[in-house]
Amino acid sequence: MSSKTQKANAAKTASAPKKLFIYTCIVALGFAVFFALSLKHASPVLKFGNQSFNYERAVTQQQQEKGLSYRQSLSKNQAMLFIFDKPDVECFWMKDMNFPLDMIWLNADKQVVHIEHDVQPSSYPNSFCPDTPAKYVIEVNAGTTTSVGLKTGDQVSF
Repeated sequence: MSSKTQKANAAKTASAPKKLFIYTCIVALGFAVFFALSLKHASPVLKFGNQSFNYERAVTQQQQEKGLSYRQSLSKNQAMLFIFDKPDVECFWMKDMNFPLDMIWLNADKQVVHIEHDVQPSSYPNSFCPDTPAKYVIEVNAGTTTSVGLKTGDQVSF
């Protein structure tokens, strides 16, 4: 074997670990991107009582004003979470609603400070307000808070 051939074979042998390393990095990066995208599209979950709920966030003023209005229903394990900038006495009403709700007010520590049960669409234009400032409000189907035994002072996680 010529010295040229030996050098070429040695160069190929030396570059094999580099190629394997680069290939492994590309595959790992692909998995990381896939995992990050799957988390981004996964529904967030909140828990209270012994039940978990997928939820939508209402953060902007426009999202909060619309809430669940105009919808025909809310699936059993679905909720809407209203997130406010700071704790305040946030009042809610049933404008343009088509189904009854339970409304749950939480303080900044995610502890229940007030619950309104079975609020009917026909209650509009009445408003429902807690006595205590809240940072979060959760809306779920009417009867949910009773069926899971949620009460003032309970903790909610999300």
